[in-house]
Amino acid sequence: MGLQGNAETQPARQGDVWREGGDAGTAASCVENARALRTLCIGATLRGVRAFFALMTISLPTREKPAKAEFPRIEKTPSEIAERLKVDDHALSNLFLESSAWAPWVWKGSDLSAPLRALYIAETLGLLQQDESQRTKDVPITDITAAVNRWLMDRGQNPVAETTIYGNLKSAATFVHVALGLSIVPIKKTMTVRLTDQKQNLANLEKYFALAEKQLSRILKELQVAEGHNWETKHILDRVASDTGLRIGPAN
Repeated sequence: MGLQGNAETQPARQGDVWREGGDAGTAASCVENARALRTLCIGATLRGVRAFFALMTISLPTREKPAKAEFPRIEKTPSEIAERLKVDDHALSNLFLESSAWAPWVWKGSDLSAPLRALYIAETLGLLQQDESQRTKDVPITDITAAVNRWLMDRGQNPVAETTIYGNLKSAATFVHVALGLSIVPIKKTMTVRLTDQKQNLANLEKYFALAEKQLSRILKELQVAEGHNWETKHILDRVASDTGLRIGPAN
């Protein structure tokens, strides 16, 4: 009689769970363990995929310069605009309101957009008015903000900060310049806004020409050199005209 027992009475080993005589509970446990291991492997694989995409360098389309907003021009002559400014305290806003092409920027739902709202209130507070010497006035952005906030709170909306109204006026200034060729200037240092009048315009031109005079002289010298050699410069001048709106050439 040896130490080996009868095979029929030996307990089934864990690795022999599929043999006849194996314990059913042990078999179920192994199946469950296999499922858990498979789930663990799938989870690890997904984490690996996520980590791969997190580390992967992604290339997206870019452009050299930001896209320019294509704001439309309001087809009014300078004399028509000047006459409108004399008789209409809301001349700028009303010109935008009358232009169907500007509707996407003028309206937000059934209300004025934030830039037009700030512009309209600035006009209400005297933006377009001139004194006896034909000078326009500085309108405090604090006053514009207070009026905007009264309007907002009357409609159950949250008030906004002065810096927000300053940003709205900057947008309105862009609208006015592109559509009409006029200039309103929000000034952050003083937190005021004003319509540029003739005296201010002349002062600005003097200042900017003085700053550019040396560079313009250098440009003229190089144009004369190119002309002396009969070298082509048209493509450069055309690009400058396209980018700046200024056409440069030797004076006659």
